[in-house]
Amino acid sequence: MAEFDFKVFHDIDSVPILCSHEGTNPFTNARWLRTFEYLCRRNRVDYSYLVAFSGEGLPSAVLPMYVTDSESGFDTVDSVLFGRFEGAAHRVGISALPSYKVGVPYSPSDTLLQVGNGDGMAGPIMDEAARIAFEEGGSLYLSRTPRGGVIERSLKGSVAITCPPPTYLRIRWGSMDEYANWLGERGLMKGKKVRWEIRQPERRGTRIEVIDTLEGFRKAADDFARLSTKIFNRLGSRPSPFDEGFFVTLRHNMGNRVKAYVARKDGEITAHIIVMKSPGSWAVQFGGNDQEKTHRSLAWINVVFYRPMGEAIGSGVRLMEYGTRSYDYKLRRGCEMMDVRGQLVVPGILKMRVYSSYSVLANFLLSRKYGLR
Repeated sequence: MAEFDFKVFHDIDSVPILCSHEGTNPFTNARWLRTFEYLCRRNRVDYSYLVAFSGEGLPSAVLPMYVTDSESGFDTVDSVLFGRFEGAAHRVGISALPSYKVGVPYSPSDTLLQVGNGDGMAGPIMDEAARIAFEEGGSLYLSRTPRGGVIERSLKGSVAITCPPPTYLRIRWGSMDEYANWLGERGLMKGKKVRWEIRQPERRGTRIEVIDTLEGFRKAADDFARLSTKIFNRLGSRPSPFDEGFFVTLRHNMGNRVKAYVARKDGEITAHIIVMKSPGSWAVQFGGNDQEKTHRSLAWINVVFYRPMGEAIGSGVRLMEYGTRSYDYKLRRGCEMMDVRGQLVVPGILKMRVYSSYSVLANFLLSRKYGLR
């Protein structure tokens, strides 16, 4: 087995080979990781990068790590396992918090950044991450790993958790008319209804626009933060971690890899979504919506689905990644679920057995909730 040395860094610019790293997935490049560092500082979240060095002293892999607890503003392993009873889990002593959440933040499934010849590094770097988490009195949580993949196989003694699966849509049409017809043929939605939905914003006095400049993001940042807060409040989970500075920092760091689609009525932005672009695929993230003002115009569906998809088709994009939640309307519009799962490692044999036993029930209930096998 190859030998690796490990070192923890607390900002991306301390890792020379990583600070200029570019990946085809926008979430695996240095520009996004700098943006996430801003998000962590703003929400007082500890974050670091665990770097594996080969025997020759060359960096082979990087594992982003950030500490989540009930105050972090990010989804936690407790919120996945216990839902609205996560507070009760903490009171009776079975909370897994604080947890070291590892993996590329907000990426649908990427966990490791491989930056060199890192064959065989998955097991050793995961063992080292668990050691660090346990030393600090926490657990280790991987929120999304491909089922049956190398990361899942390498994590020793872990409890598998059914986590909210990200959704994606494979684009196989040459026009929106073809897409509408395809939905009808599959029995998901009538093509006539799709065309009706696309026309509703204009009929209700709402314009769907694109914002793709830094100045445009600066002007709209307050609205983006306000609308994000509305969605988080409606979900009732935790406060939104996204302030106006996040959206400006995102556009500044990512450049033309990022653009926003917005719904505007009477000069006011009532819904928005951010698109992270990469060759052949777009990731749709960080949205916000004033439901009372967009309900009749169907502006939210148009901002999230129809307008970006129409432009993606024209740009040759073949995959749209839509994140988690709101499964009903995504699946009815042709989306599929990614086959991923969470992995949890907690210190102590007794606590591990408790989670192993509880996970059987939790996974059954979560699988039914998400419509998984």
